[in-house]
Amino acid sequence: MYLILLVVEMHTISFGIPSYNEPHNVLRLLGMIERQVLPPSANVKEIIIVDDSDDEHYGALMRGIINYSHLPIEIIHNTARRGVAAAWNSIFSRVSSEVLVLYDADVAIRPETTWRLISPLLSSDDLGLVAACVRPVSSSSLAGLMSSYIAEWLSQMRTHYPRSKYLAMGRGMAVKTDVVRSLEIPRKVVSVDLYVQLFTIMSGHDVGYAPDAVVEFRPPSLLREAISQTLRGFFGHRQLRVLSDRLLRNPSLGEELVYAFRVARQDIHRATAAFLGYLLLFFLTP
Repeated sequence: MYLILLVVEMHTISFGIPSYNEPHNVLRLLGMIERQVLPPSANVKEIIIVDDSDDEHYGALMRGIINYSHLPIEIIHNTARRGVAAAWNSIFSRVSSEVLVLYDADVAIRPETTWRLISPLLSSDDLGLVAACVRPVSSSSLAGLMSSYIAEWLSQMRTHYPRSKYLAMGRGMAVKTDVVRSLEIPRKVVSVDLYVQLFTIMSGHDVGYAPDAVVEFRPPSLLREAISQTLRGFFGHRQLRVLSDRLLRNPSLGEELVYAFRVARQDIHRATAAFLGYLLLFFLTP
């Protein structure tokens, strides 16, 4: 009689969530994290919430957290908004698991999203960061159509240029904690997600894209908000351009336009909204 022993390698996971006066979003996301479908070998070790909010919103968050007292939640509260870089730095310095999953508080994730996001990291020694497939929820507003067009174009960029500046997006990504535990993002960095991507590559790790790990967000309701977000991304990438061009395989303007036209042919309404938005963007960009 033979006794067969199966050794299952256990993995620990942490979640990091920056929050800004949005207790409802945080509590909704905690409910979705609670319903994530993970194998028995994956253990959620901690959920670190960095909450920059006033006393009223913080109180609402703490009252709601009672419903999730069975989860390993740690809350870091600040009375003033310090920004994403400071929030991520706080998370990086405290994380103690093998893999860290970063979600914005206002996103929606599917039951399988987290596992599809982290499984490539757990199965590869080379990978240090994996980006999710970030999509806006459907919206018929001009700003929503513009966001939808940009999201589809970004999806094409990530698929065909996985080592480009368009890969990482802070709304949903996973990193190995050994890569970021000692990382301190400078406060003046705008595109913190791109900074982490570049740091990962400089640390000797590769980066990847998980197209089936879907993270959804609600697009801006106003066109000026969508333009503001686009401007922030533009200036954030320009801030890191020298390092980005040296370490990454960024598409040329011609390559970007090829996929822009391909996406435009799929939906003329989204393309028109994006054209109008970028037309306004042209006049706003120095």
